[in-house]
Amino acid sequence: MKLFGSRALWALSIPLLFAEISEIVLHVTDTLFLSRVGVTELGAVGLADSGIEIALVLALGLVDGIQILTARQIGRGRPRRAVRIFNLGFLLTVGVSTILALLLRLNAVALADWIIESEAVGAALLQFVDVAWIGIPFTVACFAYSALLVNFGRTRVLVPATLLLLVTNAALDYVLIFGKLGFSPMGIRGAALGSVIAEIVVFVFLTAYLWRSPAIRRYGIFRVGGTPWRLFARLIRISIPVSLQGLVEAVRWFVFFLILERVGLVALAVANVVYVCYSVLRIPSEAFGEVTCSTVSRLIGRERLDRIEPVVHQSTRAAALVTLPLIATALLVPEWVLSVFDLDAALLAPGAASLRVVALAMAVIVPGEMWFTAVLGTGDTRAALGIEITLTVVMLTTCWLAAIPLAGGPALTWCSLGLGWLVTLAVSYGWMKSGAWKAYAY
Repeated sequence: MKLFGSRALWALSIPLLFAEISEIVLHVTDTLFLSRVGVTELGAVGLADSGIEIALVLALGLVDGIQILTARQIGRGRPRRAVRIFNLGFLLTVGVSTILALLLRLNAVALADWIIESEAVGAALLQFVDVAWIGIPFTVACFAYSALLVNFGRTRVLVPATLLLLVTNAALDYVLIFGKLGFSPMGIRGAALGSVIAEIVVFVFLTAYLWRSPAIRRYGIFRVGGTPWRLFARLIRISIPVSLQGLVEAVRWFVFFLILERVGLVALAVANVVYVCYSVLRIPSEAFGEVTCSTVSRLIGRERLDRIEPVVHQSTRAAALVTLPLIATALLVPEWVLSVFDLDAALLAPGAASLRVVALAMAVIVPGEMWFTAVLGTGDTRAALGIEITLTVVMLTTCWLAAIPLAGGPALTWCSLGLGWLVTLAVSYGWMKSGAWKAYAY
């Protein structure tokens, strides 16, 4: 199969690049502006976002379950049933995310006192979370919309949605963080408020699009009734391992930041900036991985198992092609990339070395992402959870050894990322080749 042999792959994946940008645009924008406020705020926002990710995981697991099941139904030529599953799943995810947001708000102070050593970082983190929790249900709703749009091949609307999110958040960050246009400077609290408002704006935009789209509305979007409860039970069964998988991933990064917080404030700030760059590097592989997950599920629905491996190979080549310029930039001119964050000399040198390590790790992360999402697309979510746990154990163990006993500096700790994904690639590929996933495919 030639690299450009499937127009559908590229037609779906390119708009999804914007969708993946939307997942990180808030954190990137907040980091860019807060790097001009102070090192404490720069470090705290990384921890805060990781904590919010933990609060999101259960609801996002349900979103992944919705994506898998709706793709399966569309593959079988049952779009109306797919929308019914979405309608019920959407209500469930919004309800669950609202409860999780409230729990985060009520327990944030106790958790910060328990796990964070620096009082300054803890105080800044609480200022952010005190506002950011409001946006959690809207974030989850937008993820659910994105999953449905991917499965129906309506990803083009994600381009203006992402641009709207970026422009709204950047404008509000500038006004609220620094106190422009008559507003008082709010610092990290202003970053949180800007993010919440931006999420609400995009939620309203996507809701209006789905409601007015004849291609989706005719199948009964936003109408609950006659839902196949057997499939609802399957949604829960599939989503629980996916939720646990998301929890493991969120905890992995939270603990990663906590390890570096123990090293020092400079190490924590560097880690947050490098993590932002890593998130940008992963945008292409996550976009093509999203399409791979849905495509694998639809191929299983059509009983075309022979097409799964060619699709994974094609997605890998396409993702590598799009990622290559980003990798080259990070390797050749890391200082130029980091200059966007206005870092001082104490942060620039360790940040450049860490960014080069992350760029090299992308050589195994790109194919690892494709094979891992293929496992997820089969519906074998228990295997995906096991692979996620393996990645987390390998990465955190090597990170702790590099940062604490060896005191090797930020660059050495980031070597744990490449090692973890190398193991993930090997296990995911081996599992797909074994055919053990076929027991969960129907």
